[in-house]
Amino acid sequence: MIRRRGFVSNSSSSSFLIIVPRATHDAVYNTLTPYERAVADTLTYRAIVVGQECVVGGYFSTMDSGPFDCRVVEYEGEPDEGGPTAAWDKYVAALKATGEAYTDYQCD
Repeated sequence: MIRRRGFVSNSSSSSFLIIVPRATHDAVYNTLTPYERAVADTLTYRAIVVGQECVVGGYFSTMDSGPFDCRVVEYEGEPDEGGPTAAWDKYVAALKATGEAYTDYQCD
C-alpha cells in the first residue's frame, strides 16, 4: 500500500482516517448544522486511543463506490447543499483547523 498526502486522481481505492480528542470533536460538532451532525455521526465513533477519549472517523472507497454508497445518513429533511460529501469535508476541515486532529489518507 502506498501512502500519499493530498489529492490523488488515479487510484483504485482509498481510505481516510481521522482521530481527534473528544473535547475537540464536541466543540466542532456544536458548530455544525443538524445535517452536518448527522453525516459526522454516520462516519464516526467514540474510542479510547492511548488512554484518551477520542472520536475516530473515516471511510474506505473504491472507484466503484464512495464513502456514502453503502451508508445511510439518518436525517429527516432536506440535506444541505453539496450533500454528505460536502458536509463531511466541512467537518474534517474544521477538525484539522484545530491542530489537534491526526489524519491519514491511503490509496493504492
